Amino acid sequence: MKFSLISIIKYFQNKIKDRENDKLIVIFLYVVAFFPIPFWSRWQIQLNSVSLGLYLITFIFLYTTISFRLLANENFNFKGIFAYILIIILLCLICLTSYWEIYFQTSIDADLFIYYIEHFSNLYSDSKEFFYDVYPGIWLHTICLFMSFVLSFLDARVNNVKRYLWLLPFLIAFYLSMQFDSTLNHKKIINNENLSRDKITKVNSIPYHFDKPDVIIFLLEGVSDSFLNFPPEDSKIDKRNIQKVENCFIPIPHSSKSIFTLLTGSIQLNATRPKLNPQLIKNSLPKFFQTLGYQTNFIFTQSFAFENIDDIANNLFNKTIDSRALEAWSKNKSLTYQTFAWGIDDTILIDYVDEYLLNTQDPIFTLIGFSNTHSPYFIPSTNPDHRKGKLYKLERYKSSIKRTETILVDLMNRFLQRRKKEPLFLILSDHGESFGERNFHNHNYSIYNQETKIPCIFIHSSFKNKLSIKSAGLKDIGTSIKNLISPNVAKSKLNIDIFSDQYLLKMPLKTWNSNNFIGLIEGDTKYILDKRRNQLFLMDLNEDNIKEQTSSKDFDLFYKKWNAYSEE
Repeated sequence: MKFSLISIIKYFQNKIKDRENDKLIVIFLYVVAFFPIPFWSRWQIQLNSVSLGLYLITFIFLYTTISFRLLANENFNFKGIFAYILIIILLCLICLTSYWEIYFQTSIDADLFIYYIEHFSNLYSDSKEFFYDVYPGIWLHTICLFMSFVLSFLDARVNNVKRYLWLLPFLIAFYLSMQFDSTLNHKKIINNENLSRDKITKVNSIPYHFDKPDVIIFLLEGVSDSFLNFPPEDSKIDKRNIQKVENCFIPIPHSSKSIFTLLTGSIQLNATRPKLNPQLIKNSLPKFFQTLGYQTNFIFTQSFAFENIDDIANNLFNKTIDSRALEAWSKNKSLTYQTFAWGIDDTILIDYVDEYLLNTQDPIFTLIGFSNTHSPYFIPSTNPDHRKGKLYKLERYKSSIKRTETILVDLMNRFLQRRKKEPLFLILSDHGESFGERNFHNHNYSIYNQETKIPCIFIHSSFKNKLSIKSAGLKDIGTSIKNLISPNVAKSKLNIDIFSDQYLLKMPLKTWNSNNFIGLIEGDTKYILDKRRNQLFLMDLNEDNIKEQTSSKDFDLFYKKWNAYSEE
């Protein structure tokens, strides 16, 4: 028996008489092609390595069916052949998006797509240079959506689809229902059983004394703890004055979330954009310093436009300035600084601090946010490596960090020389950065150490008699600073002062704008749950010893603790 493509098509043409189902397929195609994510991963069905194969088989079946229907009705005319070619291309793109999501472990959802559209000008320039980012995935999804519409309108009878439009909201509602965090299914296991939380106790006295010093926090952009070398070998910073936290973690690897958590002590795990309320404002770190007579400042070489950072800045600080205002200021002063998609040359901080901060009479609390270590890892002309020509991604990153270290030393020296009292310095970072470790790239979508472990370095002569601080969470830094400055004003609760010998780190972890990975840190133990594969891992804080937990009791206990810590 001879088989050919034509005979197969004719077979299907004879078997498939009713074309009304085409309309349902087209409607379903709009929903699926926009965000082609394996449905079964939403229900946590364990398919492991088989997932990709089953996913592709599903789409091969779907698009082959559509191609047979189109070809059978177009009788191999130009429109039919064109439609067939488009289907093949679309199938390849769907396969590519599937592979991209699984390989880079990043799911594209509606929130992420809207975020990309809102900040298109910044993100487009960022994604042009680097494929290893979330944004090319959004481009693939958008192309798939567009081609799906083109294919549907090639159908001569597609206008009849309006009779089935009432199904569209139901399909969308069905799809969106699978976007909800599956941890909701585990809420039912929480009962009134007491969790292992610390009782409220009075922390030990802190062996440091500070008499209303200036407090300067340097918030680096995307600098992993393992990449920062501070102080540089050629600097004059006294290493005896440095108190370093061995393991400091952020809950969510995203800039606006870290800024919010640092200043308020709140995490808001499930909010893409952090939101202030009157209580958070009142108890925030800047407002605490204002009650002590400090002038509070937020200087940021990035833009305040992202995710309510402008709202945070304007509600918490006396004075604020971001990259756009800094650029305008520099032009008024006839100063020239290069800009890039995410900000302005960090060197501008030296001139601005010189003019506006060093001569103030009141004590100052200042948050200084950097930008140049954000991808694509800006190498301005002020960076000596600018003359080396094209550098690879990791080389650019290391070079921009090295330049940042130089700027840090310069700023510190100016404060030390010009201010009446020795300032208390603190170096932090908003998140780390991935360069292919475990198939993660850039930031936002990993809660392993490359993105969640940040530098935490206190610098002041009072730290000569060092304590051993093995761990800290960003959410506890604010309370710890309050206790350093005024122990009688800021009373610690639940042992969240990192300088206390009773401190115990307890913090949930989560990927930004995605539920693919969640985790928690409790003491010297770290847990990571890969929800796409339903795998739970237990490890030490350095991630040297990783073990998979497989029993249902381990999963139940993890969710119980994660939900409890998330609600604190």
